[in-house]
Amino acid sequence: AFAERDAGEALLRGAAGLDGLDAAPPGLLAALVPFTARHGLLASLGEDDTDLSAAYFRGALRPIDLLAARGLLGPRTVVAHGSTTAREEGLRLVSSGATLAATPRAASFWGQPVPPLAELAAAGVSVALGTDGLFPDVACELVATTLFHRGQERSPRAAEALAGQALWPGAARLASRFFGVPLGVLEPGAAADLVILDWRPAVPLPDLPQGDLALLWAGAPAAWTIVGGQVRLREGRLLGVDEEALAARARQAAARLLR
Repeated sequence: AFAERDAGEALLRGAAGLDGLDAAPPGLLAALVPFTARHGLLASLGEDDTDLSAAYFRGALRPIDLLAARGLLGPRTVVAHGSTTAREEGLRLVSSGATLAATPRAASFWGQPVPPLAELAAAGVSVALGTDGLFPDVACELVATTLFHRGQERSPRAAEALAGQALWPGAARLASRFFGVPLGVLEPGAAADLVILDWRPAVPLPDLPQGDLALLWAGAPAAWTIVGGQVRLREGRLLGVDEEALAARARQAAARLLR
């Protein structure tokens, strides 16, 4: 009802949500198909090995392959976490246009693997960084992702194009599909939302690729935000909203959801 009611809003979209395969009732996946086609699907999938077992039990398939077999992969499907994602599943994501949104810090916190983002991106998978309840900032997810790949390969050049050429563009493409307007670029016809960071580097900036440059300002506070031509954040303060009251309402909503 929420998604149908607000489908015409400029800055708001609703979608179906799937909290894993293990707890999903037998008829739920079938019931999600028409709704997913209209509004999209955010599927928390493969956060640990539980979904591997559930998918094999249901059809001797891996989790993303099971979503594909049930008609739940499409351009507005977001597979969140995806710690168990294999290269073969990545091909399913490519052919369907679905996006994998990884949360590296949540995976590390719970002792789970980080999906092979560099390998998947090289295969053409649309990848992006997501947020988790424990870690609600994307900038630090970028730092964690880059450090993970560099640590694995023991090289500062590891996955150097991952951020600037895959993760940021993947997020912009995903948002563009949901909102029906180009995002992530400054050009005629695009939704030119802007964020100005309060960042004052103490040393001259090195000559770095866009992705590595983003690592340096990750975590810098936002000073101004302009959305649709309107100032929404001014000198670090959110306009038109009581931030403490909003945070309290969010905690109450989360408590109801997680009961």
